[in-house]
Amino acid sequence: MRLQLPQKLTYRSVFIAWSILAVITMACDPYAKLAKSRKISDKDSAAAHYHSKKNYQSASFIYEELLSYYRGSAKYETTLYRYADCKYYMGEYISAAHYFEEFTNMFPSSPLYEECTYRVAYCHYQQTLDYELDQTETAKTIDYFQLFLAQFPNSQKAEETNKIIHELRERLSEKAFKQANLYYKIGYYKAAVISFKNVLADYPDSKFREESQFKIFKASVLMAQNSIDEKKETRYLDAVSYYDRFKTRFKESKYTKEAENLHEDIQRELNKFQKKSKP
Repeated sequence: MRLQLPQKLTYRSVFIAWSILAVITMACDPYAKLAKSRKISDKDSAAAHYHSKKNYQSASFIYEELLSYYRGSAKYETTLYRYADCKYYMGEYISAAHYFEEFTNMFPSSPLYEECTYRVAYCHYQQTLDYELDQTETAKTIDYFQLFLAQFPNSQKAEETNKIIHELRERLSEKAFKQANLYYKIGYYKAAVISFKNVLADYPDSKFREESQFKIFKASVLMAQNSIDEKKETRYLDAVSYYDRFKTRFKESKYTKEAENLHEDIQRELNKFQKKSKP
C-alpha cells in the first residue's frame, strides 16, 4: 500500500523546498540578483556573464530588455550581436537570422559584419528541408551564401560555403530529378524529356546528369513507340540525336549496353519507314 502524507504537510513541504531552492540558487548565482537590478550596468554584467557561460536562455532575456535601453548608443552593436548569438544557440534560427541581418544593415563597418553576414545564411541553412519537401528555403539559402561569397571571396569561410552551396544544389537537383523520373515512370514521356533536360540545364554538375541524359534518350524512344504513325518517324529521328548526345558525353556509361540495344531497335524502325517511302 502506498503511504500518503497529509495534504497540508505536502503543500507546506513543497513551499519550503522551493524556498530553500530559491535561496540556494541566489547564493550560488550572484548574477541572478544583478539581472533583477534596476541599474543597467548590473543587468549588462549579468547578461555578459550568462553569455560567456553559454547560459543563452538567461542571457537572451536580459539582452532583449537591454536592446530598448541601448538603442542609438554605442552599446547597441555588441548587445544586438550577443542577442542574435543567443537566439542562434537556442535553436531559434528564424529569429537569429532576423537579428543578424539587422546587425549587417545597421553596422556595415563593424569587424563583426563578415561573421554576421555568414550567420544570416547559416541560420537559413539550418531551416532547409529534405529534398522531398518544399525547397523554397533551400533556394533562398543558396542566394544568401552566394551573396556572402560575392562580398567576401577570400573569406576563411569560402571553402565551407562552397561545400554548402554544392550540397544544397544537389538537394535541388535531386528533387528535380525525382520529379522528372516520376513523369517517366507513369508514362508521361514528353514531360519526362523536358524535365530531364531542365535537370541538365539547371544542374550541369549534378550526380544525376548521366542518368538524366540516358533517360532523355530512353523516354524519347518510348514516346516514339507510343506515338501515332504520322509522328513516329520524326520522333525516332529525335531519339537518334539524343542517343548521339548521350554517347558523346558518357563514353563508358553503365547505361551504354541498354542504349546501344535501343539504338538498334530505332534503326530497324527507321529502315521500315525508308522501305515504305521507296516507289
